[in-house]
Amino acid sequence: MRDYNGVVSNIGKQAFTSGEAAPRLRAQLRADVLSDQISTEGTATFTYDLDGMRRGLTLARLGQLTRAPRERRSDPRPLTEIAEAYADLADRYPQGEPTRNELLAIAATMWSLAGYQANASTLARSFRQEADRFFNRDGVQQAAARAPHRITQLTSAVLQRDIDQAALLGALAEHEVPEIGSLLLDGIQNGTADHADLTVLAAYGLAGRAARSLASLWRLGNRTSGRAAVTDLHTAASQLLNASIADTWTLIDCLAHAVEDITATAPWRLLRRSTTWGPAWRRYLKALITNGHPMTQVWPSQRAALNAGLLDQTAHSMAVTMPTSAGKTHIAEWAILHALTPQSDQDRRRSTRALAVYVVPTRALAAQVERHLAENLELVGLRVSSLFGGAEHVSYETEILDFTDVLVLTSEKLDLLLRNLPELAIRLRLVLVDEGHALDVSDRGLRLEMLLTRIRRSTPEARIVLLSAVLPNGQDIARWLDPSADGANQATIDWSPSQLRLGVFSWRGPALDGQRGAIEYGSTVTEEFFLPRVLTRRKRRTNLFPDSPKDVAAALAMHFDRLGPVLIAAPTKVTARAAANALQIALQRSGATALYPPADDHSEEAARIRQLREDAQQELSDHVGADHELVSLVQLGVAYHHAEIPQAVRHCLERAYRDGAIRVLCATSTLSQGMNLPTKTVIVSGTHRGRNDQV
Repeated sequence: MRDYNGVVSNIGKQAFTSGEAAPRLRAQLRADVLSDQISTEGTATFTYDLDGMRRGLTLARLGQLTRAPRERRSDPRPLTEIAEAYADLADRYPQGEPTRNELLAIAATMWSLAGYQANASTLARSFRQEADRFFNRDGVQQAAARAPHRITQLTSAVLQRDIDQAALLGALAEHEVPEIGSLLLDGIQNGTADHADLTVLAAYGLAGRAARSLASLWRLGNRTSGRAAVTDLHTAASQLLNASIADTWTLIDCLAHAVEDITATAPWRLLRRSTTWGPAWRRYLKALITNGHPMTQVWPSQRAALNAGLLDQTAHSMAVTMPTSAGKTHIAEWAILHALTPQSDQDRRRSTRALAVYVVPTRALAAQVERHLAENLELVGLRVSSLFGGAEHVSYETEILDFTDVLVLTSEKLDLLLRNLPELAIRLRLVLVDEGHALDVSDRGLRLEMLLTRIRRSTPEARIVLLSAVLPNGQDIARWLDPSADGANQATIDWSPSQLRLGVFSWRGPALDGQRGAIEYGSTVTEEFFLPRVLTRRKRRTNLFPDSPKDVAAALAMHFDRLGPVLIAAPTKVTARAAANALQIALQRSGATALYPPADDHSEEAARIRQLREDAQQELSDHVGADHELVSLVQLGVAYHHAEIPQAVRHCLERAYRDGAIRVLCATSTLSQGMNLPTKTVIVSGTHRGRNDQV
């Protein structure tokens, strides 16, 4: 988009910093929306203006689109703030209203440009569902409405990264455009259509062809098709703009920018930098599609790891610090493929089978990592196995190793194998260390350091890659791993696919009957907002309630359950159990039979969750007996989790939480090491294990 010597970008910046979409007004909008979503106990007065906010966000969005795509990708923060404000603004309009759908589509596009594919997909699914409901109402399915509706569906499919749907809708456009064109020509003659509808139809035809081209890029890596898709969409947007068809232009223009970004960050393009690129890599990317987990873009966090040398020919040992859920598994898969794919004829002539090991801190994480790696790597011919437990080496482990390419195990097990099977060191090509911050001053950390030191000395050709979410001295560790890299072998990544926001709950005013509790969010001027009336506490006999941390945490969990799964992080097993019991009592007092779904919800999703709860209750009964309190808690959608619970029971609870049967899980740090769980809200109920023992 043209900037006209900085005029557009400056106007957009002014609107977003001090104009109609200023931080103070966006904070009010965010507080208003969140208050409705969690059903706070009371109302507040806000002064933002919907029309003014929309004008300000439009200017801010256009200003951002004048930036070069590479610049937007390197600094996406303004895009995330605009995307969130658009989504909040859409929430203020009733479902089915065209303005709401347009705002949702813009929000989804801005999330996509910022790299937040999950956010974009969720909103794209929402505006597709609402548009379908509106289109299918009686009297709406006239010829003039079909092309705009198909464009909406195409936009949604692309933003959801739904390859099959995008290809299907693209093929449908090729078949449907002549038919709609004939109907529109008849409509022009009888006054039910005009020439602007023909322009929209032409845009639909171009968008359909772009969808087919994009599907070809995703499935086959045809980069020419990707460029063709971008060209078609920009052509369609130009035609709509010249015809002054603003609403459809907005949709097509958003789609054009999204596809331009998707094409530039496609794995078929960026992973070619690997010096081992070849048939194995192509099989891998195609396998991801057939396996139901297509990779359509390389995330910002993963691009940072690539830029730090993950797939370079030198293959230095390196340290990668990145947040949880920022794409670590794919980074590990790429490092494995890079290490195990022969680079030269000499590599191909080697008689020993190359081996990559993935070191994890716990057995539970080993099983999870093995499962995830096997899903993708075994489809390209790499066998993934895991070994853990035991202080002795047994013969069957040697048999497993003989047929294994990728081995998942704990550091203690790797140490044992290398001591008992010195020939194993010859096979080592890659050592991936998950939760690399375990390399600390603890006994286990020192043993891990000694193990890595021994590997560096005995097998210098083996590459070591440390992965961690919290590695405070990553630069020092990177230099220790490979001094020859001179510190260039370290990647510190702040980007995460989830937007994290910290809020602090506190009681406001004097401690009297009716005292209000508020949550204050954010730490900077542009992010701060607060919810003024989240909880109200009443006097019961001589004390106010809720007062204790467990009761406050339980009350907050009942509110935030409306947004999605809640984790109450407790410092001790006693406080974890107490929080779960407090939530049970709170539910009984409220008259609710369980957390989501409510008793009057008879949808398929509600039936699925109830069935999962019954299954979890049955499994728990088999382990601990039907009379155990966990069985009755799970019926409510609640549970607690700590180290003294049997491992089989913990696994059952984790699975139930992951599947949605448990809505609120009260857990100690036993749960935290590397487990991937779908938590929407974390409530910290306390930070002290004892009087002088802070977590």
